[in-house]
Amino acid sequence: MAVHVVKALIERDDNVLAVLENDSTLWKYPGGRQKNGEDPRKALSREIQEELGTKVASMEYVDKLDEGHPQKTERYRVMYYDVVLVDNPDACGDIARLIWIPINDLLTESKRPERALLYPAYRDTDKRFAHRA
Repeated sequence: MAVHVVKALIERDDNVLAVLENDSTLWKYPGGRQKNGEDPRKALSREIQEELGTKVASMEYVDKLDEGHPQKTERYRVMYYDVVLVDNPDACGDIARLIWIPINDLLTESKRPERALLYPAYRDTDKRFAHRA
């Protein structure tokens, strides 16, 4: 059975936000696991508040992908949303660092080392940025 996860694609000035959790070497998009029976939008709003210390102004569903984790055997059903934040994000809770990655760098794996650390399965979602290349 898959673990249900929600992720935010947050853009600003042709960049997308990635986060690094404490005790991790893998960059990821903000978000996390849904609690049992929790609505995906409410779960993502909660995760944004916990990880970035701000609220969601708006969100729009983008895609759903089934993914593996490079360091675990669990399978994940990940729902991605375009998210606009109320305020600038800060690293909060389990988040050690934030980084804004140029969207064009998402389309080419070798330009930035941070991109190489994002989960490989996220490349499928990066296709949504292909029109910018």
